[in-house]
Amino acid sequence: MGDNKDFNESKLDTTEIRLTSDNKVLSWLSNFWYHNKWTVIIVSFFAIIFIIGIVQMIQKEEDDTYIVLAAPTTFYGEDLSGITDTLEALMPSDINGDGKKSLYLMTYSIYSEEEMKAANEEETNENGQFITKVSSSHNSTEHKSYLEYLRTGEASILFVSEYLYESLRDNDTLRPMSDLFGEKLPEGALADGYGVRLCDLAIYDFCPELQLLPEDTVVCLKRAHIWGASSNEKTYAALEEFYKSIVTFGE
Repeated sequence: MGDNKDFNESKLDTTEIRLTSDNKVLSWLSNFWYHNKWTVIIVSFFAIIFIIGIVQMIQKEEDDTYIVLAAPTTFYGEDLSGITDTLEALMPSDINGDGKKSLYLMTYSIYSEEEMKAANEEETNENGQFITKVSSSHNSTEHKSYLEYLRTGEASILFVSEYLYESLRDNDTLRPMSDLFGEKLPEGALADGYGVRLCDLAIYDFCPELQLLPEDTVVCLKRAHIWGASSNEKTYAALEEFYKSIVTFGE
């Protein structure tokens, strides 16, 4: 009887010790959470965002190429989707070899001084004052972004306004069309031999979304760069073929 009592008390003591140990752990956790819960929540939030970002970067499909649209107009998403679909259909090959032809349009709303003045004098308010549609600061920012992007060498095919085209040509940035076509240039090629006006291309009539760009937009090819996608000979050769398919569509 006494032995049983001693045994039961021994069991009870062991249980009490175990419970006391568990309570200390729970107490520590409770105290830690009370004093550090906001730190834990904030750190956890940014950790989740970071992990999601990494996963999206890993899963993101890489575009075959980028095409620049720079003109005195406003670009809308639904219009860009139609232009993208049309141009992707003209791509002769899957440039990056991932089994899918895809491109991304880099858009810049850029006005010359004359174009900006004309845009800002198109409409008046009830007091007869001109409504400013294009601010000088925004136009300057867009132009700067456009120039910075061209310097990356990632884009070679350009749809640009005459104002921007002339600057590119004068700075020897463009590839002469004779390099690609020899003496027989495509129909509608400009007299200087560096581009074709959009309105003179068959693709202009085929794709209504392209008609939202000014008709005097020039389609041209930038010279290969010393870095970026165009510095890769194989990639640039594929872009040459892509450019040719755009300007000779329908011929």
